[in-house]
Amino acid sequence: MAEWEVFAQNNMNTRPVFRFDTKTVCRVEKDGANVFVRCCFSSDKDLLHLVGKGTNKQISFLNTMLVAVDTNGGVQAKGEVIHGMGDDCTPWNLNGTYIGANHGCSDVRELTCPGHSKTASDLGSEWKDAAGVKFYIIRIVDGNRVWVLSENKGSNDIWKFTTTITGSSLTNTASPDVINISSNRMAQLTPACRIRKQECLVDGKTPLPEKQAVDCGYLDIVEEYDIINPASLLDKIRQSPGKERDFVGDDLDGVIHNSIIYRFLPNGAIVVYHTSKALQQFKIGYMGFIQSAKLHAGNYQAHEYYIPKTKPFSLKGTNYNFQALQDFRAPIPVAIDFQASAGTISDERNLPDRFIQLLGNRVNGKFIGKAAYAMGYSPLSGITKIGERSRYTSSGGFIYTSSKSYPRALNNRIGAVVLAGTVFNCTAYRTYYDPQGNPNATCVYWYKENDNYLVYLDYHRNVDNEVVALPPEMKGKKISIIEKTPSFSLRTDKTVPEKGIILSVTNGYGYSVLRISD
Repeated sequence: MAEWEVFAQNNMNTRPVFRFDTKTVCRVEKDGANVFVRCCFSSDKDLLHLVGKGTNKQISFLNTMLVAVDTNGGVQAKGEVIHGMGDDCTPWNLNGTYIGANHGCSDVRELTCPGHSKTASDLGSEWKDAAGVKFYIIRIVDGNRVWVLSENKGSNDIWKFTTTITGSSLTNTASPDVINISSNRMAQLTPACRIRKQECLVDGKTPLPEKQAVDCGYLDIVEEYDIINPASLLDKIRQSPGKERDFVGDDLDGVIHNSIIYRFLPNGAIVVYHTSKALQQFKIGYMGFIQSAKLHAGNYQAHEYYIPKTKPFSLKGTNYNFQALQDFRAPIPVAIDFQASAGTISDERNLPDRFIQLLGNRVNGKFIGKAAYAMGYSPLSGITKIGERSRYTSSGGFIYTSSKSYPRALNNRIGAVVLAGTVFNCTAYRTYYDPQGNPNATCVYWYKENDNYLVYLDYHRNVDNEVVALPPEMKGKKISIIEKTPSFSLRTDKTVPEKGIILSVTNGYGYSVLRISD
């Protein structure tokens, strides 16, 4: 049994009065629908993750804070929010809509019809617009609003609804009744996720008790859910009119089954193991498996964005260079897509797979990082492994005008239609680190994926025989280089020394990704 396992076992139901070693142990607590995870960040700050439930009652990241180092055995605390992200769980884009995670099919129309007098007895009733398109009432929102969904014109499980209502009224096909529409807007058909499993497992094994601080080597939040085919729901509503329906009932067909493990590690990293199975065929838009809101800059003077494997480009009169560190304080005028056709990437066979944001200040014109966040894909396994990624997607991802980042792991490069039974495995990560831990570097961060440690080292300056200390648990393990720039030289040979690895960088920029293993 490892040292942290002994520590966690001996302290599972107690609150130590001493400072716990957050470098090897994280402290967690469940409070109703919310889960708090306290991890190591720096000598005087802890990192506190807050995880809760989203629109579809699925697991959802809420925010990440920097809090004062704890000396009283607690978990929850007030602090500095550096990342607010209520919509960072990732939906699929398929059959022309976002669906799953916090989203539902966006083909629903919410009609405002003042004093419509409709009740549950009108659910499933059929109506036509001025063009003869059929619509069905699927929800009574209140005395002035109803939801309608058009007739499904799709085939072979691939739904296709009409979102345009012609005219300013709908007429019942079985009576003279008319609904007068004063406004018409998009609504998302939620809930859309049939939750099959949600567990919080200490060290991947023991259920996390309610309202107890627990020390552990890692916490797994495990989730499984089916994404409901909205055409199946419409069929059931039409077959049993006048009855309120459970939108995620067991009798409804699912289009995808998601099985996800969110693994929270002591160094602040979250490894996301995501397996999805197509229960029906569908038209693929894209899937990222990870996405992220912009960091919250707060009182920091500088916010920079670093994306390796990109190249300088101009867009709407603005010059961008994300590989060289891009000022990310101002909103972007149009979405930025990282793919060959946009002229934004270096090699379409080696797509961007890491997205790093840094907060800090400028002293005499020099950027001094204070907090940083990286997300990316596994280079070792699944559909994003080195040499495989470009088979599944033609785009590394995009940044939307909201400044939110959407990496892509799948798009229609795999074909327009995904067949039932197809399985996708994607491993990704989200992690936070203290840039002051290695002030010469842009990035030094790591996480553990299964039995391997992945270490990322990025520099935007020359260094000669730089020593980078790695955690004690990596000492003596084998080093292999997964990828690197020609300008990066690893001086350490074979195994991780006690004092750290030695490296050099020339030409003002270089990076390497290392695998540390037994």
